[in-house]
Amino acid sequence: MPVPTQQPHNGQVTPLRLRLLATTDLHGHVRGYDLFSDREDTSCGLARVATLIDAARADCPNTLLFDNGDFLQGTPLTEYWARNRTGRPAAPHPVIEAMNALGYDAVALGNHEFNYGLEFLLESLSDARFPCLAANALTAQGAPLTQSHTIIERALTDEAGTVHMLRIGVFGVLPPQFILWDSAFLAGRLQSRAIVDTARDEIATLKAQGCDLVVALAHTGIDPDAREDDPHAEHVATLLARLEGLDALVAGHDHITFPGPDVPARDWIDPEHGVLHGVPTVTPGHFGSHLGQIDLTLHHDAQGWQVARAQVQAIPVRQTPSVPEAPRIVACTAQAHDEVQRHSRQRIARLDVPLHSYFSLAAPDAALTFVAHAQREHVRTLLEGRIEGELPLLSAVAPCKSGGRSGTEYYLDLKPGPLSIRNLSEIYLFPNIVTAVIIDGAGLKSWLERAAIVFETIPAGSQGQTLIRPSVPAYNFDVMLGLTYEIDISAPPAFDLQGAATGEGHGRIRDMRHQGRPVEDTQKFVVATNNYRSAFAGQFTGLEALRIDLGPDVASRDMLIEAARRWETVHPQPEPIWQFRDQPDTYARLITGAGALAYTAQMGRFGLSVEEHCEDGTVTLCKQLFEEVRRSGTLG
Repeated sequence: MPVPTQQPHNGQVTPLRLRLLATTDLHGHVRGYDLFSDREDTSCGLARVATLIDAARADCPNTLLFDNGDFLQGTPLTEYWARNRTGRPAAPHPVIEAMNALGYDAVALGNHEFNYGLEFLLESLSDARFPCLAANALTAQGAPLTQSHTIIERALTDEAGTVHMLRIGVFGVLPPQFILWDSAFLAGRLQSRAIVDTARDEIATLKAQGCDLVVALAHTGIDPDAREDDPHAEHVATLLARLEGLDALVAGHDHITFPGPDVPARDWIDPEHGVLHGVPTVTPGHFGSHLGQIDLTLHHDAQGWQVARAQVQAIPVRQTPSVPEAPRIVACTAQAHDEVQRHSRQRIARLDVPLHSYFSLAAPDAALTFVAHAQREHVRTLLEGRIEGELPLLSAVAPCKSGGRSGTEYYLDLKPGPLSIRNLSEIYLFPNIVTAVIIDGAGLKSWLERAAIVFETIPAGSQGQTLIRPSVPAYNFDVMLGLTYEIDISAPPAFDLQGAATGEGHGRIRDMRHQGRPVEDTQKFVVATNNYRSAFAGQFTGLEALRIDLGPDVASRDMLIEAARRWETVHPQPEPIWQFRDQPDTYARLITGAGALAYTAQMGRFGLSVEEHCEDGTVTLCKQLFEEVRRSGTLG
């Protein structure tokens, strides 16, 4: 074996090729299997990505493997491991076990790593045989929670066969809002720093320690309009790429694929080649849909090792023929996979009607009604005999699976029949906790105004404009059971994507009523919701409310399972809580999953009709914005 040179010689050095591989936003998808629908899925899974990793490593010996966060939450597997494995004999988390088997060189923490509390996170990471990085996650005393960075010393072989020892500095950052999003677990225990400020310091530290290259594992999205004057911005990959000394960037969090068409081209954004401000950047999809690959060609000069060229790819798992699962990943997670399947298949109740989410952003939704009633009943029971129980009780819920960036098949679609734990997990995807807040009528209107930014502005008389703003996650569209109201999408939104008032017009929420009477600004309500929303997350940063102590935490999904078990037979109907305000001669386009074609009878009741069946697996529906269905009973 050749002895590595500690410092390259001063003459001409043959170019050296370094390959960086990355995954992001796995969300517990270890296997190429959809545990929600209980069937194989050839479009995702770390076991399938592992096959691509093996091929990439065989092609280039100088290879490093990273993950960019959000790996411990997102499937029945991760939920089961967090909720049902407590107190049982210790076993490595199956996601960690799979990552160990693949030999990751470093991983960054994402915001969803904190969803089950700090103890569960640290216990899970204790089995990791790789550095876990989170430079802007600090203890209450200001110390790093985990490593902020790592320096990988690796003997790398250039194209002439000469071996060189390189020091590669890697740091991890995540959205600072994780403190708020999981405040139920983290308040008073952790603090966070802004991403860009932290990254600037990390780059300087790594350079001072003699690193030849610096790589950022940044659990943050690509927002072309990210502002430097917003220290708490969530999607700042473009700002990170401007920092001097950064050689490569792995982004994530927003579930897009980059390079690719998900991000518009700008002078500083090259979506074809995967470049932000000249820095090679990759976002490898989500759920193990892609393997990110950055190939760097390095040369050496008087200043040290420099990136001469870069090639960036996001290699899809969905190929023809299908990418097979790597046997060693299947083997090391087989016991956990089987255990979760047995648990998830337990029958809880019977479903008498179909439940789906194809129209949940355009019309009242039966699945949301189901969740809202269960949530309200749970909170009502806890407030019996308390002074808060004398106030009107509402229930706020939002869609979980509504396509968008998660793909054309990412919709709820349950047929009548046995209702199992896995079905209920699909109805309520997130590991939230049931909470309740006291809020006045003015606060309610502000809450719903922020929810209404999911819609584009559709002027009266417009025909064929897209209804949904792709930049707003569907889970921010709260629907408020117990109220009725109209949404006037001919008006501009009252708030922007950061939750700041736009100052344009008077908002979109009209005719907001409780039990048929207009809601007064000073009127008090209790709203049953979840910890994510009551922590002022997402676009709801302006929500001012008093959180009620409900006693020991209860997971929202457990609440739903217990409600279904009590009811035995579930027969929810879409209640006419909200509707669009009538706009004469106006219609918009709703892009949804092809499975919507099974519900054409329901379309008619909601003012929807099929306009186009697209090759990408979606259908485009025409949403009529005039002669709306009036509120009366349920919509069946």
